[in-house]
Amino acid sequence: MEKAEQEGQLVFLLSRERARHRGIMEGFRKDFPKINTSYVRAQTGALYTKILSERSAGRFDVDVIQLSDLAPAVDFQKKGGYEHYVSPETPAYKADHLSSPAGSFFWTGVDPAGSLTTQPRSPPRTRRRLGRTF
Repeated sequence: MEKAEQEGQLVFLLSRERARHRGIMEGFRKDFPKINTSYVRAQTGALYTKILSERSAGRFDVDVIQLSDLAPAVDFQKKGGYEHYVSPETPAYKADHLSSPAGSFFWTGVDPAGSLTTQPRSPPRTRRRLGRTF
């Protein structure tokens, strides 16, 4: 913790900005008031380009990255982009939701916005309604 407090910052890259991400950051600040938090929200491709650029420049500013696609996460692992860490919670995840080997990343197929609001017999008929549905 001492080293984290010396650095003084937690940087979170995310492809979707949701209230729960703000809540995570607020909770982190509450538990660790000496560490500032910030996040960058952009599309997965832009986030991936950003982290690759930083790593190629020898910078390790990003602490957490949330991507909306599995392919860049796997590619980043192949490039040695992750610091390997096997969490004590790893056994709680299905093996096919973990990087191989475990310790680089995990992924879920859960829609963080919640369940669909559309009934099977009433599909969205317009783009506008589609945007409200998901």
